[in-house]
Amino acid sequence: MLIKATLVSSIDSIIRHRHLSRESAAEFLDVSETQLADLLRGQFRDVSTDKLISYLNRLGGDVEIVVSKAPQKQRQGRLSVRYADTRKRNFHADL
Repeated sequence: MLIKATLVSSIDSIIRHRHLSRESAAEFLDVSETQLADLLRGQFRDVSTDKLISYLNRLGGDVEIVVSKAPQKQRQGRLSVRYADTRKRNFHADL
């Protein structure tokens, strides 16, 4: 769920940065205003990660997925999500 939450947070940040109204953002993403409002309020359980990525792409965001080898000390790899906004602040979450 943290991945989806980070993607939704990124969508919200882009909408705010571009000064889009809920109406214009919903139209741009081809969803209803109610669907967008629900999404931004954290009701995204039934929304796929792929759909959230497509919203980010429509808003001009690049989404990059990188797979690398885990350090030898770790038995299992880790998952991290990073969002770099236009003000050069990074959000990083390890799962």
